[in-house]
Amino acid sequence: MTILSHILSGSLIALTSAKIAPTETGFVAIALISSAVLDLDHLYYLVRDRKFYQENGFRGKLHKARSPFHELLGVLLVGMLSFFLYFFNPKAAYLIFVAFLIHLTEDILVGKSLPFNPVSKAEINLLPQKMSLKIKLEAITLLLFIFLWTRYLQGII
Repeated sequence: MTILSHILSGSLIALTSAKIAPTETGFVAIALISSAVLDLDHLYYLVRDRKFYQENGFRGKLHKARSPFHELLGVLLVGMLSFFLYFFNPKAAYLIFVAFLIHLTEDILVGKSLPFNPVSKAEINLLPQKMSLKIKLEAITLLLFIFLWTRYLQGII
């Protein structure tokens, strides 16, 4: 999924499940950032392995451009961060953890994953890795969450 899908879906699910109003802009910002920040690890690998991507393209290969934080190790680390943050700001801790989990879950469901990286480089994929399916899922996710964000900002959900 693209970063836009992650931002729209992860943040909205976190915000609505935490009952955060659209007027609580600090919490909205935390949810938006937390649902996207995980993809920053792609930048390192894209720069480091730029020759590979220039020769082979990006399509179907970005799962290799993930750090161990993009897998179950990230859940452990973000879980520990959220645990400690909970004592100071429970809402922020919740938003960070849920938005992160939604992003990670979407990546595991739709793409290829290396869940035990760096211990094991074994890849899993739960859905067929057909580009047509990924494009359809992306379009559905974007349309659905644009609609839901509109409703959220109007105070309807």
